[in-house]
Amino acid sequence: MPKKYVTVSIINMVTLIKKRIKNYRFWIGYSFSKTIVNFPTLQKQSFPSNFNQQHVLNISQTLKVNQFEFALGWNFATGSPYTRFIPDENGFAGNRIPTNGINGSRFKDYHRLDASMIYRFDFKTKNPWGIVLGFSLRNIYNRNNTIDQGLTEVGTDEIIIESFEKQSLRLTPDVVIRFNF
Repeated sequence: MPKKYVTVSIINMVTLIKKRIKNYRFWIGYSFSKTIVNFPTLQKQSFPSNFNQQHVLNISQTLKVNQFEFALGWNFATGSPYTRFIPDENGFAGNRIPTNGINGSRFKDYHRLDASMIYRFDFKTKNPWGIVLGFSLRNIYNRNNTIDQGLTEVGTDEIIIESFEKQSLRLTPDVVIRFNF
């Protein structure tokens, strides 16, 4: 009888374009990735791995004006795959794999817009002393992004798996104070 092995197939392509015009910088990065798992003792057909986020696009730009630096960035990614468990007669998710298989469902696409501003105090001395003050906003349009699936055990008589969604941060302000010496 032939042995059955677990195999993982990975295809990955990354592209980065970067341009600088005086005090303005622009980056655009794109990656295509496909990760497929073949686990015949678990499921006959291949299925996407948990990390199979096929398309990721990042666009960033910064503008430096005197001691100020302004930045704006946008991130997009296709939703991660997950397994939608089938509820049993009691309404729990149970341990049954759905007909579309392991990781046969995908979360909604992920995207967010971030912005920041910093000010660099430059003390004109022989020593490289300096202070940087900054403020940023992450996920400016306060989008609710589901980024992963968590699993927990429920029930006392038998093991029942229940899933829950993990969310990214919503609108998040951030302040930075950095001392250079």
